[in-house]
Amino acid sequence: MSAFIENKKSKWTKEALKDTKHEVFWTDRPEAPEPNPPLSDEITADLTIVGAGYTGLWAALQAAEDNPGRKIVVVEAKNAGFGASSRNGGFCDPSLTHGLLNGITHWYDEMDKLIRLGKENIQGIIDTAERYNFEADFEMNGVLNMATADWQLEELEDNLRIYREFDEKVTHLNQEQARNEINSPTYLGGLWIHDETIMLDPAKLVWGLKRACEQLGISIYEYSKVTGVFEENEKIIVQTENGKVTSDKAIMATNA
Repeated sequence: MSAFIENKKSKWTKEALKDTKHEVFWTDRPEAPEPNPPLSDEITADLTIVGAGYTGLWAALQAAEDNPGRKIVVVEAKNAGFGASSRNGGFCDPSLTHGLLNGITHWYDEMDKLIRLGKENIQGIIDTAERYNFEADFEMNGVLNMATADWQLEELEDNLRIYREFDEKVTHLNQEQARNEINSPTYLGGLWIHDETIMLDPAKLVWGLKRACEQLGISIYEYSKVTGVFEENEKIIVQTENGKVTSDKAIMATNA
């Protein structure tokens, strides 16, 4: 009987997905930029960065802003933003501690500083987009936590006290107010943390960062998989499949 049900499920799944394609939602758009040519020569640089996701592109951008004229090269195995930088849900959270509650459990005495740094980080993302005139569809919505059981209402009350202790902007919602936000009969109340999260388009953010880097003269080589990194004569050699970069310093900005 179970085999019969599984076969039926498989048929239903295939039928439901027959018009879909295996692509990343954010990047599967006509406006997606063409990838840059791969590295195919031996070049020199002041700084080489391996990886053209958020970490690599922002490192390149900051390095160029801090030291104008520095020759910076970025090499990427796929296209810029491939992987986690363009395959996330578009939630951008300022927390450096995976949430306030986790943070106070481990670093209570440092939470004021950690909260400040997290908010500065979020603002830095927005400021970068404004400074280089690109759009990433930022929406400063915050986070809405809903309770569907009485014990969760008690937990929301405890969380409300903690958020207010750290001067976070938070609104407690009763059942009617919660349902005015999302009209579900299962919701008994909620907690709206206004400064907690912004929404954004992760692909547009990557594309904007790439253009900003290139505006500052940074060279980005895509589809240039690194095959080796080693030191030679006090220089860092980054070897790709068809090229090589020799530089004073290097940053590894690849997916963990």
